[in-house]
Amino acid sequence: MLKDLQLVAGMHAAKEYSVGMSLQFPDLPSLKSESAIRQAVGFLKTAKHVIKDGKDQMAFLIESDENRELFRSLAQEINEIIANYEAGTIAG
Repeated sequence: MLKDLQLVAGMHAAKEYSVGMSLQFPDLPSLKSESAIRQAVGFLKTAKHVIKDGKDQMAFLIESDENRELFRSLAQEINEIIANYEAGTIAG
């Protein structure tokens, strides 16, 4: 989903995500540990019993219906922030 938001274009592995996130957000104490980010990405990419497409099945946690909805909501909020920023920039 982060790729859908074009936040991590070109990153293909947990290590790349973790390095990218720690470099992008250096002021956030919870993101300072590259290994913690790598572990979190690994956890999201581990197959588990989740509800996906309305069915209980083995799938990556990140692909669960619940997480899909969270990502949709996040994408919508980011797009609204961008639109508001662009509207303010054009008007200002």
